[in-house]
Amino acid sequence: MNQRTLPFNKQEDYSSASYIVSESNQDAHTLIRRWPHWEAPMVYLYGEYGSGKTHLAHVWAEKAGAEFVAASALSDYKATPKALVIEDIENAADEEAFFHLLNRLKENQSSVLLTGIAPVKDLPFKVADVRSRLSAAVSVFLDLPDDALIEGLLFKQFADRQLRVPAEVIEYLVRRMDRSYASVIRIVEVIDSMSAEQRRNITVPLVRELL
Repeated sequence: MNQRTLPFNKQEDYSSASYIVSESNQDAHTLIRRWPHWEAPMVYLYGEYGSGKTHLAHVWAEKAGAEFVAASALSDYKATPKALVIEDIENAADEEAFFHLLNRLKENQSSVLLTGIAPVKDLPFKVADVRSRLSAAVSVFLDLPDDALIEGLLFKQFADRQLRVPAEVIEYLVRRMDRSYASVIRIVEVIDSMSAEQRRNITVPLVRELL
């Protein structure tokens, strides 16, 4: 059977056990596991949408007891926790609030995990002090996925949607799809929608029609 097993929406599994490690993300995964023995108190994970930054952040947050805050919400964030995840820092429109938070965290000797989509030098910050603080972080790039990671991510994305898909479907997709995290997410969304609309199981013939 490869039909939906439960009538639920997608539910992301951010557990440590479900994180798929390959050469593409080995460095980032190793660094997260190394805490609290980091070389610097602040780490910046960056990579394209869907590359697993949020998953790794949850793994670290569980280990470190960290809070989460979106960079877009920093204007209203006044706490100074001992461990904090700041997600999508390219969306930190209030650079002054961002700078003051980073200062508070440094004075508090807090551990900080930042996520974003680009290297620090390419981020759209105008305040020099913000760029200086970020340059002090240990930056780790989540590289484009290799075949092994694409295969694992496809299985996980379908499982998050409560779908069991035959291995031959995954193999068919891996050989033919674009090598990007965004492509994995998008193709699973489309296959799920097409299967539901046509009331068909997810099979190689169905996927062949899509591709």
